[in-house]
Order: sequence, then structure tokens, then C-alpha cells
Amino acid sequence: MWFSGEFVMDRFELEQGAVLSPCRISFDMTAPATGGAEEVIVLLPSASGLKTWCDPHVGAEATFDPRHYLVISVDALGGGQSSRPSEGLGPHFPECTIRDHARAVHRLLSEHLGLHTISAVGGPSMGAMIALELALAQPKLVNRLLLYSPSARCSAMFKALIAALSQIARLPQGGLHAAALAYFPLLVSHEFLERVSPAHWQAVSSKLADKWSAEWNVDDLLNRYAAVASHDIGPGEARAHEALRQLQTRTLLMPSTSDLLLSMESAHRMAELLPNATYIPIQSDLGHWAASQAPESGEFSQVQAATRRFLER
Repeated sequence: MWFSGEFVMDRFELEQGAVLSPCRISFDMTAPATGGAEEVIVLLPSASGLKTWCDPHVGAEATFDPRHYLVISVDALGGGQSSRPSEGLGPHFPECTIRDHARAVHRLLSEHLGLHTISAVGGPSMGAMIALELALAQPKLVNRLLLYSPSARCSAMFKALIAALSQIARLPQGGLHAAALAYFPLLVSHEFLERVSPAHWQAVSSKLADKWSAEWNVDDLLNRYAAVASHDIGPGEARAHEALRQLQTRTLLMPSTSDLLLSMESAHRMAELLPNATYIPIQSDLGHWAASQAPESGEFSQVQAATRRFLER
């Protein structure tokens, strides 16, 4: 179903002045849909996600039907098969902001794929941040936003957590595994930890830690999380609010009711400011993780049903 591709830019200047030369963006794409290029869905990963994160959402009976949409899933900078620290620069790889990620996605769409309008763009957490910045910078490009576990600005809680995880992840033996275990209690919620047995949450957290260790280089993952930590569409609350008020793009906001890291209250404020927002919280005790659950979960079903209704309108 998927076709893989890559877009190589000879030179890509980052917001803070550093230059990636060359700069590569990897992506997967379904076959052209019957509806034509205007029915394009662009999906973006979370900080610890790869372009394959959305596979369960793409299919004839899934969230995005490739018979009706051309679906493009992107490996954001810093991970997967896109330009990343582990290719040589390691911790000296320049920091990419969320706006850098958005500009790279825009160049992929416009310069490489020749797309000047898309039906929707979105993703969970960092993916939602990139999608929002893309719509703010290119309002004529994006018709709809799909923002799962969204935030216009990174919370202080998330910043503090990422600072701590950066120290743990660089421990000489098993640092990345330990960082995932430390992350888990705040990734979910107090309610989840109280509801399940210690053996259950320990097994789930160990599975997450094994996944991080298997899929990620420490410099790659920390580069991604640094982008999340610095995110602010303003900068500053007043400018962020004004930017949201002016954005006319139809937007689906799906925060988790138990998110400790990017709160539902923050997403609710976004819904109040955005002129064309649809606000549907994910009912879950899985915290920030709620939007990234497996197909058999209730959270997945909520995301799928709300997204399909939103796109059909």
C-alpha cells in the first residue's frame, strides 16, 4: 500500500542560524486516490514516533481510506530515515524548532510533490505542533487541521521533564531504557496507575522502554524532544492568542482528559480562540499517551470516529 520516497534539499537553514547541507526528508505515500491531489492527508509523528506510526489508521475500513485520500506520512527531522544526529554529528547536530519542522514539510509538499493545497494535516503531540505551525505559516495550503494531544506552547511540566530525561538518557549504561521508565508515570496518569496492578504498569512501561532502546539513538530522540520543549507559537501568550484568533483553518482538537503534560485546559483555551474549532476530548486515563493507542483500544476508536466525522463534514 505504501510507496517510500525522500526529498533532499541542498541547503536548509534552521531558525537559529545553523545550516543542514544536505537535508533529507523521508516519507511514505499511498497510491493516488480517486479524488485527486486535492484530497491529500499529511500525517506527522510524535517526538518518539516514526512515519509508520499511522499505519493502523490507513486502510479501507480505517480512519483514512486510501481509496478516497492520498495519504503522506512524514519522518520528521531528527529521526527515522530523515536527516538526524546519528548520521555523524551526534550531540553537535543543530537544534531544530517546530517551525523548522513545519518549513521542511512545506518544502517537501510544494517543491518535491508539487502540492499547493491539502485536505488535512495532523498528528499526535509534536505532530500536532508541526501541523499547527504549518497552517499558521501557510494558511492557503491547509484546509483542515487534525490535532491530537495538542498545545500551542510547550507546558512547563513537559519542559522540566525533558530536561530531566536528557540527563538520564545520557547515562553510560542503559540510559535510554531508564529514561523511558522515568517518563512513563507522567506519560499516563495517576488514575491509570491506581486502576491497574503494579505488575501490569511495570510490564507496559518495560515494553515502552524496550521500544525506545530498539528504535532510537539517544541523540536523535533528544533532538526531537528539544524541539517540543522550545515550542511556542507566539512567542509569548499574547502573541500566541492573537495568532490563534486569526487562523481560519477548520481544526479538530482532541486532547486527552487525563493529560498531565499538555493539559486539556490548554487545548480548551485553543478551542475558544480558534474561529473554526471542533473540540472532542479523548475520554481516557492514559494521559498524554491516549492519542497513540493500538487499534483494539477505546482511545483509537474515539480518534478514528471523530476524525472520520470531521473530514466527512
